[in-house]
Amino acid sequence: MIRDPGIATVERYLSRVRVGLRGLPEREIEDILRELRSHVDERLKAPGASAEEVLRALGEPAALASQYRADNVMERAVCSSSPIEIFHSLYLLARRGPASFGVVLLAGLVYALGFVLMGVSIDKLLAPRDVGLFYIPGRWTPLHFIVDGHGPAGTRDLLGWWFVPSVLAVGVALLLLTNQVGLWWIRRSRTERFSNQEG
Repeated sequence: MIRDPGIATVERYLSRVRVGLRGLPEREIEDILRELRSHVDERLKAPGASAEEVLRALGEPAALASQYRADNVMERAVCSSSPIEIFHSLYLLARRGPASFGVVLLAGLVYALGFVLMGVSIDKLLAPRDVGLFYIPGRWTPLHFIVDGHGPAGTRDLLGWWFVPSVLAVGVALLLLTNQVGLWWIRRSRTERFSNQEG
């Protein structure tokens, strides 16, 4: 157990961490606090160590609790592989630097594109003449992806009903690819943080 005279200081610190962890399952909160107590106790065994110094090295209780909460979200993302959980984790990581911000921005755009393509493929079933990949002769770029009408006279739908499975497959592939890249970035960021803590 943590030794006097710093026990009251440590317990006050842990109480503030507990407040920041509110919303997590009680068992997880207890595990986190047990881990922190053990860490502090180990550090206090060093000659001349004080509770204040050890706690200062851990950082502000609110920031530490926020980090544990982010780790919890990332763990859920890795276990579930849900696009929502993964994007939430990437969003939390975006605060750590420009590279992470770039990843979350790119992931958001590709996720949006994937969902839009899936929606467009369903729209083709509802309005087959107004949605498709159309050939418009005489244009500088004759191929046009149209979702709100079949275009001027003389246009031709190149894919027909093949548009539905083709565009749906591209949308799903974008979602799966973004999931894999997002999971890789989350694992990389967690590994990097833990190795920095140990070093």
